Amino acid sequence: MANLPYVQGVSLNTQLITTADTPQNLVVDTVDDINEFSIDLATGAITYNKSGAARKFAYMVAPQVARENNCMEEVPNFRVWLRKKAAGELEFVDVPHASVLMNVNRHRTTKDVLILSGLITLEKDDQLRIMMASNYANEVKIEYTEKVGEPSIPSVIASIFNIGLEKDEE
Repeated sequence: MANLPYVQGVSLNTQLITTADTPQNLVVDTVDDINEFSIDLATGAITYNKSGAARKFAYMVAPQVARENNCMEEVPNFRVWLRKKAAGELEFVDVPHASVLMNVNRHRTTKDVLILSGLITLEKDDQLRIMMASNYANEVKIEYTEKVGEPSIPSVIASIFNIGLEKDEE
């Protein structure tokens, strides 16, 4: 089997959304396994490093979403999406059709896992960032959980794996 590019990273930290309706980096701070990618563990930026033809990738981002407080009557939402910076470009731009939204339960003890998945084409030095936002500040978070005698539960799991070349190689 060919040595295909892939990456899986997680966060072992709880991350609180601190400003309403303002995009915030969702930081992947731990690498589970990686080939032909790199992750900036401070910003969460994921860079594709393989030279050659553009490749098609499947991605999956699964944050564990929870409430920080239990005092609001309103139901906050949580949004997660991808941004991409193509090689040579200066700015990250939102990836079309790569976002999901959920309304967060009123009860503080409730947690949900939200799944963002899709396909994306990447070329060498393209970068991805996972973004998150909420309509309320200091109310919604992605939560890292530890239970004695059990594996920890990351606040997010992010995977990207190659499913083929964008165009057949000649």
